[in-house]
Amino acid sequence: MQTLKKRFEYKGHAVAITTTRTTGTWRWRFEIDGQLVFAEQLQPGHRLEAAAVTEAAAEARHRIDKLT
Repeated sequence: MQTLKKRFEYKGHAVAITTTRTTGTWRWRFEIDGQLVFAEQLQPGHRLEAAAVTEAAAEARHRIDKLT
């Protein structure tokens, strides 16, 4: 299993994305502002880590947009 972490800020909120590779696919989860509230990918994983990060970042931005 391989795990990578990416961090970025969006509209003043800190986002931490964790991608994990298992059985040849990448899955993602993220936290916003280090809170216990997080989201996880429930669908089948991605073949490329970049695709998982892109999807997670888009979902994180969408959730932050709902907060503001």
